Amino acid sequence: MDPDPTLAEIARLLHPGGVFAAYNHDFYPVLSVWEAESAYWDFRERAIALDDERQITAQTGRWPKA
Repeated sequence: MDPDPTLAEIARLLHPGGVFAAYNHDFYPVLSVWEAESAYWDFRERAIALDDERQITAQTGRWPKA
């Protein structure tokens, strides 16, 4: 997401004293159930294949996390 309009919208929506939290991870989730782990990796493979096919992320901007 483009940081400037995203942060402006967050500021518009938050009530005074409100809290905004964002979660990001760079690693796959640690799952203790093998079925969930398998489903995650199946999903990830499909998502990568769809992105390769449709070039969705190639059309979007990227911003540093900082």
